[in-house]
Amino acid sequence: MSFPIPALKGQRVILREVIPEDRVSYLAHAGEREAAWGFGGEMKDVGPKAPEQADRWLKGRPGWMHWVITVDGRHIGTVSLHDLVESDRRVTLAIGIMSAGDMNQGFGTEAMKLVLAHGFGEMKLHRIDLRVLARNKRAIRAYEKCGFVHEGVQRQVASIDGRWEDDLMMSVLEHEFEP
Repeated sequence: MSFPIPALKGQRVILREVIPEDRVSYLAHAGEREAAWGFGGEMKDVGPKAPEQADRWLKGRPGWMHWVITVDGRHIGTVSLHDLVESDRRVTLAIGIMSAGDMNQGFGTEAMKLVLAHGFGEMKLHRIDLRVLARNKRAIRAYEKCGFVHEGVQRQVASIDGRWEDDLMMSVLEHEFEP
């Protein structure tokens, strides 16, 4: 099943489809250290991105619902739903704020709440889950504010800069979400 990607409007953020002009902001901010750390990137991932990487990002991933998070018209990050299992009415969420200056402002929390309301409302989903590096305490707090519950830990699932990192598994069910 394919779902349209509607614009979603909150108090401070607007979520919209990716447009060609987003390539510029991607190239300007996608390799920032704080964002790479939160996404689980390695030090080699920090630094300017190549135009080819921006082109791949613009094209998106097949089967993903991908929104750009904007604040005052600025592209500050992305939020996506992927790996939809229609028969179980479940999907996985991913989010990232690109620039450290836009972190800790509540923009990611607001964006997630908009996507969760859309997922449980328009899409009639039952479950939305995610995985997050256990070290990413800022993201975990944001997920908890949105109603995500800890389900478990996948131990030493990612090797990042020569260190093993754990992933936390979290989810929110339709009856648990409060818009």
